[in-house]
Amino acid sequence: MSISYIKRILKGESGAVVAFYKSYSPKIIRYLSKKLPGYEDAQELTNDVFLEAIDSLSMLREEENISVKIHSSSAQFT
Repeated sequence: MSISYIKRILKGESGAVVAFYKSYSPKIIRYLSKKLPGYEDAQELTNDVFLEAIDSLSMLREEENISVKIHSSSAQFT
């Protein structure tokens, strides 16, 4: 099993944040695109969601919690 995104990011592994973003951002952009008037707004809020998620990574314990955190944050932004 590969090291979770949380562990990789917290270790400062090069490219981990990019991999994390690429893994989760398409779903968030799709969700936000349905809730917001423009695609650009969805992209901007997706970035905000990921900044919030990265700030709270040290408090998360499991990979599954990342998904929950990101989805709940995106719902709060809309």
